Amino acid sequence: MKVVFQQVPALREPRVAVQAATLDEHVAQTMRAVSRVVAAAPLTLVVDAVPVPVPLANITFVDVAGDYVTVHTTNKVYTVRQRLKVIAEQLAQPQFIQVSRSAIINLDAVDHFKNVLSGNYVAVLKQGERVPVSRRYWRQVKERVLGK
Repeated sequence: MKVVFQQVPALREPRVAVQAATLDEHVAQTMRAVSRVVAAAPLTLVVDAVPVPVPLANITFVDVAGDYVTVHTTNKVYTVRQRLKVIAEQLAQPQFIQVSRSAIINLDAVDHFKNVLSGNYVAVLKQGERVPVSRRYWRQVKERVLGK
């Protein structure tokens, strides 16, 4: 197997591609190993022009207000000028799910979901925060959480 590095200045984040004539067991093992490394990679936020690595396991939820995204962790809150879509792409892991146009939650941080009077739901996190789940996203959340 050959490993090649190619510098592409236009990329916003690193991209890994595995190319092979066939998908044999060796190629599949390589892809699983790369996936484990990617899953363990922290979310890197730029705070005051300084890159700050934030372990994914520490992130409880992310919300947006205007042009700013706030990343809530178990011990700190980071606010950065960023689009939620960009953060969502970086959080493309099974434990993260978008629950409204303005919020993403870490399912591992959820204590329970509560139905509120308006027909919407609220994710009640283990640390006590309450994150609104819109009706539009509830079906997808319910399928992921309950398998229904």
